[in-house]
Amino acid sequence: MKKISFIILIIISFFIMQEVNADTPYIKGTIKLSKKTNVYSQPSSSSDLLRNDEGYIINLSYPETFEILNVENGYYKIYFQYTSFYYTGYIKEDHNIVKREDFIIKDSTIDQLKAKGFDDTYAYPLAVLKTINPTWKFNLYNTELDWNYVIEKEAYPVEKNLINSTNTYLRSTEDSAYEGNGVWKTFDSGSSWFAASKQTIKYYMDPRNFFNEGHIFMFEKLSYDDSLDYIPAINSVLNGTFMASNQAFSCLEGYSVCYNNPDGKKHMSYTDVFKEAGLKNGVSPVHLASRVRIEQGTGGSVLSSGEGWKNQKQGFYNFFNFGASGDGDDVIINKGLDYAINKGWNSPYASIVGGASSLTNGYIAGGQDTLYFQKFDVIKPASFYHQYQQNIRAPYYEGYTMYSSYHKNEIVGSNFTFHIPIYDNMPTFTNLSVSGNEDATLKSLNIPGCYLMPGFTPSALDYNCSVSKEVSSVKVSAVATNANARVSGAGEVNLETDTNIVSVVVTAAAGNTKTYNITINKVETSEFTPDEIISRVGININSGFLSGNNIVTTPDNLTTLIKNSFSTATVTLSNPKKIGTGTKLTITNNGSKTYNLLVYGDNNGDGSVDILDLLTVQKHLLNSAKLSDVYLKASDANKDGKVDILDLLTIQKYILGTGDILQ
Repeated sequence: MKKISFIILIIISFFIMQEVNADTPYIKGTIKLSKKTNVYSQPSSSSDLLRNDEGYIINLSYPETFEILNVENGYYKIYFQYTSFYYTGYIKEDHNIVKREDFIIKDSTIDQLKAKGFDDTYAYPLAVLKTINPTWKFNLYNTELDWNYVIEKEAYPVEKNLINSTNTYLRSTEDSAYEGNGVWKTFDSGSSWFAASKQTIKYYMDPRNFFNEGHIFMFEKLSYDDSLDYIPAINSVLNGTFMASNQAFSCLEGYSVCYNNPDGKKHMSYTDVFKEAGLKNGVSPVHLASRVRIEQGTGGSVLSSGEGWKNQKQGFYNFFNFGASGDGDDVIINKGLDYAINKGWNSPYASIVGGASSLTNGYIAGGQDTLYFQKFDVIKPASFYHQYQQNIRAPYYEGYTMYSSYHKNEIVGSNFTFHIPIYDNMPTFTNLSVSGNEDATLKSLNIPGCYLMPGFTPSALDYNCSVSKEVSSVKVSAVATNANARVSGAGEVNLETDTNIVSVVVTAAAGNTKTYNITINKVETSEFTPDEIISRVGININSGFLSGNNIVTTPDNLTTLIKNSFSTATVTLSNPKKIGTGTKLTITNNGSKTYNLLVYGDNNGDGSVDILDLLTVQKHLLNSAKLSDVYLKASDANKDGKVDILDLLTIQKYILGTGDILQ
């Protein structure tokens, strides 16, 4: 009996020890070659290549890192982050391609981080990084802010956080961000920046999504460190740009600083300027160089050229793009140059050193001492407005630029300190998956023969429309913006009383709902408003203008079209002989309203599309005679929302009989 008890005691002790000593193996992989490496969906070169959220093939290159989960059929199964999404895939088990390192994540390391205040969701991934880089330090910063409150503050106004992506699921469908029918408002002249959705904001604000070697540097403390040799890392950041050390540095007005200038002045490279800017202002020069590279690109921009804008404001520089925000190039560039003029930045040196000072005094000195905090103003007392830029992915990309330059210069393992924020009531995790999408808006809502008032917009939830007394049913058509959302309440609806309320419910993939209510009234013909009459006779209302095939006709035909359906209506045309762009149509029936008629292609209002319209568009594009109002709208012959060379070609093809203009 004693022997059995002893054996049981040993077994129990074994399991207790196993529970206490739960140290975890971790295998790190790093791409060794600059050559791009394919990632496969299965452990076979004949399987599909992995693609990112925008449909592009994923290629890993030096010095990307990832976790190796196991080995299958001569392939590493890896878990990695790419364009901020996480993926699982396979790459060849080849020591010439992948550097493999094995680590043990000790419970004691996790416990030390927990003792600092990090919970389980923070402690383990940080313990992995601490194990790989023992000299790294992680400091907790408690914002003392409620997570949901922070997200609401960051979501409005919608242009506070922008994203450049063809993945529409990342875009906001809030009011002022989404126009409906699959059209999002853009916040730049290039039509590529959109307001980020709340799900997207949550993901990029959640620090835990970026606890890997490639992106942890968005939390790096950015103060100057005397113990680091910054020169190699700066050179690495600037390599391949207009600021590379082998590029000439123009003479700097007001300073005895030139590069390769034969007059005997001191020679200075961009590398030295960034080093000096960092030293003078107490900020990492590698961070300064990385930020400028991201802001100016490899070839520079108007704000770093000194050439001014449209023959004005020459000789001023804004390398960090301070103040350069707004809608359209004119606004953005002029604001950036005005900022430089106010600061007196009349040379690259002045802009870089002065910009570093502004960055330090405006951000770092105030506690916004990381890329993350400079993007998200949550330092006490949080104002949520003092944010360096609108690009929500900026810390992600800038952090990787920092990591890459450190890695290439073999200083990743140096004594870096990271400031990690936490919030109250954080969710267990956040993600960018389709299943977590919270978009519950409608892309379109339509009831044929029943004109919605107000006109449909995804953010408006309550509508009215009217049908004739004899109508017994209508068909409600509703399409969700997000293909993974569900719509209920649409379809054939019986109208049993004079007032009928139809509720269309959209359920997002994440489970949240939004309800659109339409009150359908059955009324006499004399009670229809002009807008309702227009919609019932098949004429389009577009921003107050009337268009469509039904107006490209004679005045008598248009009048007859309306009177045949609404005999009580009075119809008046400003030109009783011919219809063209700018012709005014007035309808009186339960009120009176005047509309401008719009004939696409006819931008001079003479009722035909001919060589005169072609010349009018040409003059507009050459800025010799600008169009406006309905005539500008009519020049958008291909209906893409802008007037450009494509419209000129569309009108030309129409005149030659080789193309058509859709009304």
